[in-house]
Amino acid sequence: MSDEVMPFLFGWKLSEIVVVEDHLHLRSGTVGVLVEPDARAHCFKHKEHLAPVANCACGFFARTTSESLVLYARYPLSHLLEVELSGRVIAKRGEMRAEHQRILRLLLLPTCYRCGAVASMLTEPSPSRSRVEVFPAPALTSVCEECAGARWWLCDEIQSDLGIPVSWAVPSEALVLHGVGMNLGDH
Repeated sequence: MSDEVMPFLFGWKLSEIVVVEDHLHLRSGTVGVLVEPDARAHCFKHKEHLAPVANCACGFFARTTSESLVLYARYPLSHLLEVELSGRVIAKRGEMRAEHQRILRLLLLPTCYRCGAVASMLTEPSPSRSRVEVFPAPALTSVCEECAGARWWLCDEIQSDLGIPVSWAVPSEALVLHGVGMNLGDH
């Protein structure tokens, strides 16, 4: 496939959840920009063209499988987005860039980053000497009740604030978020 107008394609991408002015937002897990639930792409580099174009990196990027994101996950800060891409789409070798993106659902890391128990909420992780924050708003991570920080968010609050369906990732998706490689074969 090349530069074609598609009715829609489904894809996967990584995201982080951040707090900006007391509201939750999604931040791209790879480039760090805030992401809206339903948006049209714009090229930041070349304002004159409509995103995406073949010889530029613009457009909403997604992978055709969640497993292909394993190398890019920033444990414990990454969460999975399932997205619908439409309009002009450039698709090749498991990757897609699109003109329009609609977020279908957010899948949260299902284990507590501190103790490994089943997570029930998100919180800001405690400061770390080894983790360098490159963005002003720190990303939230999954925790159990016993490890929760001073401020925490339940799944219903996250869904209400973001305006998209939110659930806990199933085991195969959780492996991606942990940065664990896997071979699931054909399905």
